[in-house]
Amino acid sequence: MGDLLDEGARLIAELGGCYARARRYRAIAAECEDRYLGRALAIGSAMREWSRAAAPDHPACAAAIEELRKLASACEGAIGTVHASAPYRAAVSAWNEGRLHEVAALAPAIFDAIEPLLTPRPLHFAVSVAGRRGGEHFLPPASVAERIIELVRTGLPAADPVPELGADESLRAVVLDEDPEAMEAPITVLVAPEDVPWPLFRLEPAGEVFVYAPRLHARMRVRCALEVRDEWWAIRPEAYADYVAELERELAARGVEDVERG
Repeated sequence: MGDLLDEGARLIAELGGCYARARRYRAIAAECEDRYLGRALAIGSAMREWSRAAAPDHPACAAAIEELRKLASACEGAIGTVHASAPYRAAVSAWNEGRLHEVAALAPAIFDAIEPLLTPRPLHFAVSVAGRRGGEHFLPPASVAERIIELVRTGLPAADPVPELGADESLRAVVLDEDPEAMEAPITVLVAPEDVPWPLFRLEPAGEVFVYAPRLHARMRVRCALEVRDEWWAIRPEAYADYVAELERELAARGVEDVERG
């Protein structure tokens, strides 16, 4: 029975991964919840019961494993159907040829929960200040300044790894946010919506803003939060103020003086 349960656990994990990829797509998102996720959860619950039973139901377990195999195959088939559809193939072709306005026009029909952004506000892209594990808690301000200069020079990159919703490995997106507090990032680069050359979309209901492009080139400003949530800085508020002041000096030395506090 142990081998059957191990195989069941493996197949549930496989189906879970397939479900996570399939639920991105508007055409099959609703089907994914009941047909794949719902059944995977039900079978997983049954297998936990069988693992605790004094006399496990081997035939029922074997039947559940066969159902999982069929579900995984059907889920992969559903993804394949989306990828073979005319809108998806047209979007991938447009992406590969750099026709990003065409990608944007097709994206809401392809990806679930993607809607046009109707009331855009300034958009934020987080700049990580976290140090390497086992080293300093934060990167030196000079290193963060260099990171910002690189973003200004080369553009904001598409999210890596690909977001769980709203994009995939072939149709990627730069992910920004209207609310810097939601990002929990004290340092962000700020982009005005009118400076973005492509359409903007919101991932509902999470609120993240998507731009379908490999990189976003636009005029940028730097924002430093007035307050931070990091526990290390919370008990050393003067250390954060000193860090921001040093970052501003490093940026100014590199020709960037447009730094916003707020």
